Amino acid sequence: RVDNDVLPARRAGMRTVLLRRGIYGYRHAATEDAARADAVLDDLHQLADWIAGRG
Repeated sequence: RVDNDVLPARRAGMRTVLLRRGIYGYRHAATEDAARADAVLDDLHQLADWIAGRG
């Protein structure tokens, strides 16, 4: 979730990823605040690649 996860983590200086999983993942990804995440991904495989610097 953007409001409970991404934004507080950004304020704490952490890197953030929003996963679009399920209906709410897509709803949150469509919000303006979703752009504040370092990445918006569709699954955990993409997350592994993003962490490894390949995404």
